[in-house]
Amino acid sequence: MPSTIRGIFRITTLLAILLPVTGIAGTQQSINSLKHKYAGQRLQSRLGKVLAGGKDVNLEQVRAGMAWHYKAYERTQSATDRQAYADAENEAKAAKLGLWHDDAPVPPWEWRHSK
Repeated sequence: MPSTIRGIFRITTLLAILLPVTGIAGTQQSINSLKHKYAGQRLQSRLGKVLAGGKDVNLEQVRAGMAWHYKAYERTQSATDRQAYADAENEAKAAKLGLWHDDAPVPPWEWRHSK
């Protein structure tokens, strides 16, 4: 069932990406990015892949450097999506966008294991 942007913040694992979590640099920036881009829009989610206005929200977050392409779940993606997400992450890293502005951003899966 479609939901408003508020519903997305209960999802920390969107299909094949991870958003920064509380305690990691970039968390608020990532959340604000989602709010700004998709405020007031109806979102459709299926298996964690979020679409808004026909756009892949997950891919847009990776492209903007607001989320990691979560390789542990990439096998759940189509070959096309897998390549698009990998390319988007590499381009965000090269441009030092979002979380990649930090020289050594800590991925959520590493941060969780350190706690």
